[in-house]
Amino acid sequence: MLGAPPFEERVISRATLFSFSPGLDVRTCSAEDLIVLKLFASRPLDIRDAGGVAVRQMGQLDWRYIEDRLRPLAEITDEPAMLTALARLRGLAASPERGAARGAVESRCLGVNLAGNSRQVQIHGE
Repeated sequence: MLGAPPFEERVISRATLFSFSPGLDVRTCSAEDLIVLKLFASRPLDIRDAGGVAVRQMGQLDWRYIEDRLRPLAEITDEPAMLTALARLRGLAASPERGAARGAVESRCLGVNLAGNSRQVQIHGE
């Protein structure tokens, strides 16, 4: 995963079983941990995925947990735009027009560039 054992251990310890069908259970990470992983990866599809999770989990996410896990990753990689992306996702998830927010996540890009590693990030929503 990330090569950050305490973070990875926490992700694993917070994972839960999801039953896809009888006899097919899969361990999945929490929505919060998935958002952290997606924002850390910061590829356009990852950002869209994180936005979709934020909108679908509206009102149920522990934003403090997400920020507390993402901030050290952003600092280690010198990629503060990850935190900008998080703020935008949080604003999107707080949108009263749930359907409009979901459509924005799935169809439009905002430009947020992560300069440190020459990564380009597209954030959906605004």
